Amino acid sequence: MSQFPEKLFFAFTIFWFLLGILFYYLFIIKKDYNFKIKYFKFAIILISFIFIGFLVILAPPLKAILIMIIGITVIMFLNYKTTQFCQKCGKTIIGQPFQKKVEYCPHCGNNLKEGIK
Repeated sequence: MSQFPEKLFFAFTIFWFLLGILFYYLFIIKKDYNFKIKYFKFAIILISFIFIGFLVILAPPLKAILIMIIGITVIMFLNYKTTQFCQKCGKTIIGQPFQKKVEYCPHCGNNLKEGIK
């Protein structure tokens, strides 16, 4: 086995870890509602393309790539649809797929559908 995939995997792991820390700070710790609303969709798409790009570089069979792309797309869609942000406290609320959307912020009690009270 050549060293290329092993080194690439190590670099990807480090990059993914650093990206995870950055996005955790931006979308979980940071309380800026407007920033989250503006950049959340872009962040999900960016992360998905980076992950798909890494898979393509590793060059598994085409059928496996297509199945993985479908899986990543479903996960991306579910993340986008189940994540909400509270206008009042700025917290990120991550709901459960296939369940009713969260109506009230669990942190401050703000009605997420009506906005700031």
